[in-house]
Amino acid sequence: GAREWEYRTGAGVFAPVTVASGTIYVGSTDGHLYALSADKGKLRDKYKVNSKIYSSASVSDDRVYFSSVNGSLFAVQ
Repeated sequence: GAREWEYRTGAGVFAPVTVASGTIYVGSTDGHLYALSADKGKLRDKYKVNSKIYSSASVSDDRVYFSSVNGSLFAVQ
């Protein structure tokens, strides 16, 4: 099929994506976790950490959990 949309982060993406409630969450080696609308790929939010992100995110109780390569675990709302 045809490509519906594309979103470019500031660096490589090696983390698996997580989809929850119409939002895609994906970490990037640019040190951000991105939250994109699943239907249009529009940026809803991004969370900056001071390290590369290779982990997938988990979503529970309106919080998004993810880790970075510097050993930190994050919870964002």
